[in-house]
Amino acid sequence: MSTDTIEGHVAAIFGPREVLIDRGTKHGVEIGMRFVILGAPTPVPLNDDGEIVEIRFPKTIVKIVRLEGDSAALGRTFRTVKGTPAFSVLMGTKDDQTETFSFEGHFKAESAADKTVRQGDLVRLTRGDEYPDEL
Repeated sequence: MSTDTIEGHVAAIFGPREVLIDRGTKHGVEIGMRFVILGAPTPVPLNDDGEIVEIRFPKTIVKIVRLEGDSAALGRTFRTVKGTPAFSVLMGTKDDQTETFSFEGHFKAESAADKTVRQGDLVRLTRGDEYPDEL
């Protein structure tokens, strides 16, 4: 873990958009930081030798909107679910298409589908393109 990584947990849930995390100013948390809420570790086979890597799939990302003292911060969801405008539906086109690739034999994990945020879930500071801004 690098020195600029901040990890904590969901301390409380205040509805479908807001959570309290157990990290605040004394941990380096600032307004505007983004934290990913992660699911339980999922073991994934890495190779034929039986080596396993544990992956935590993201549930959502929250942006810190308020600091609650030295040890807590309020995070709020900010991402939007992209829709197809009515005009595009009528014209048979799609907007905001993400590049994809063909693949065979992908790994399926039940935990990847679990998007329910729970008290105690791991939160980790995230930057850049680690997780997409769209659902």
